[in-house]
Amino acid sequence: MRTCPPAPVERGFSLLEALVASALLLMIVVGVLPLFTRATIDNLTGFEASQIANLARSQMERCLEHDFDHPEMSIPTGRSRRETVEHYSAAARRWKTGSTAAGGDRAVWVRTTTVRQYHVSALSDGELEESEALPGGAPAEHVHLKEITVRLDNRAGGSVARPTQTITLRLFKSQ
Repeated sequence: MRTCPPAPVERGFSLLEALVASALLLMIVVGVLPLFTRATIDNLTGFEASQIANLARSQMERCLEHDFDHPEMSIPTGRSRRETVEHYSAAARRWKTGSTAAGGDRAVWVRTTTVRQYHVSALSDGELEESEALPGGAPAEHVHLKEITVRLDNRAGGSVARPTQTITLRLFKSQ
């Protein structure tokens, strides 16, 4: 007796199985996607923080290269500090005087460099206060210490995802 061979079994996925698998994959992708966007924002913020710190350090190093009595390190007569405000021009790609750019230019960073001078006795209490700063025109033998502060503000940020960044560096230079 001859028997019929069994009917071939069909292999593969049904439409319902494919839809369930697609829905599961979609839920996983939707759950992981915010991680990638947050990582991108954090990476950009970290890059900007490194860039702003390097720009502040380069200004600080420039100030350290000057002699103690260099004109950029001297205080104008009758004032207690020298303050220089500059902005980094996006168009010219260099530092320009003032805190704002003109025309269609954009100020990417604003850098404020402040120099104050002190007598060594101002350190007696361990803290330097602005009220103890010597005015410009003080006798050179009374000026023993200069405080240099560089503040850099990032003007490119300012959104909820990327807040405006500021860094302040402070150093002391002795004679």
